[in-house]
Amino acid sequence: MKRTAPTRADVAKLAQVSGWTVSVVLNDRPAAQQVPEATRQRVLDAAAELGYVPNMAARRLRGGRNKLIGLLVYQDRLPLNDGEPMLAYLRGIQDSVMDRGYDLVLFTSMLGNPTRTERTPIYRDGHNRLHLADATVVFGVETDLRELQQLREEGYRFVYIGSAFNPVPGVPIVRPDYASGVDAVIAAMLELGHRRIGFIGSHDLDHPHDPQASRRAAYLQAMSELGADPIEVAVPQINDEWLAGQIEDGMTAVVATDVRVIHALMSVVGSLGLTVPADLSVGVLEQLPGGPAPGLVWSCTPIPREEIADRGVARVIELLERAELPESSVESVICGPLVGDTIVAPRTPRLP
Repeated sequence: MKRTAPTRADVAKLAQVSGWTVSVVLNDRPAAQQVPEATRQRVLDAAAELGYVPNMAARRLRGGRNKLIGLLVYQDRLPLNDGEPMLAYLRGIQDSVMDRGYDLVLFTSMLGNPTRTERTPIYRDGHNRLHLADATVVFGVETDLRELQQLREEGYRFVYIGSAFNPVPGVPIVRPDYASGVDAVIAAMLELGHRRIGFIGSHDLDHPHDPQASRRAAYLQAMSELGADPIEVAVPQINDEWLAGQIEDGMTAVVATDVRVIHALMSVVGSLGLTVPADLSVGVLEQLPGGPAPGLVWSCTPIPREEIADRGVARVIELLERAELPESSVESVICGPLVGDTIVAPRTPRLP
């Protein structure tokens, strides 16, 4: 059965007082001076026992709101350096919130701290501190699924952005369509005549909801439709012997998931005396600065993080207008378009 957040009426019933008494005590109004101390304490004890947190919006005129959107980051540190992928999410959220006439509240206690070994939970002392905001945008990789489930059961309005999966059934999510990036890269390679195409991931898959899993599935589907055998490897297995062997077997292009792959791949490419894209075409599933040589730009399908952030904010504000939460809502945003010039027509490379 769906649980709901405790109400003022629940506190009044437990404390055996009127709703008016609960209101003046918890809102610390001047009239609270008329309430005996024993009664006041009984109200406070009942609120603590039930985990009741006054909704800030309810303190305004009926139907009014604080015009505050929360940002909950499940990550050790805020990504503040230029070039960090998550920074684009933060910028997009800030701009979108301001454009819609809201202010942004950052719940920094979710972040790591060198002096702490554990993250501060949302429900500290049983109270949902996110109620300071009308609704909250959540993102980050170190998600606490139990907390998100509790938020969902409580009926608190929030949207999860940036993940490859729906972390809790029924939670609204706006995410990149990672498969679309793979499709765009492989389509460009096929159009130019490539048929032996490899896939290099940054790591071995250890979780079905890893973004790399979506990318790998799209690659395998494309190879199946092409009738070609897949060529898969992760960064730890990339070496001179592997790449030389694959090129001798006819591989002319690779799909690289991220910058870690590019660093490992280019080290081996240089060791073999090869060049990109003359000897090996490369498509990257992240937008990277620069290219393999002066004047070249990596062919890539950028992840539209700022657009995803904007849609997430729009979605969370929309939820404020709804009496009931939707059963499920997953919106995937297409990656791309493909840009860059490291995918060219294949030729037979000259190995030393």
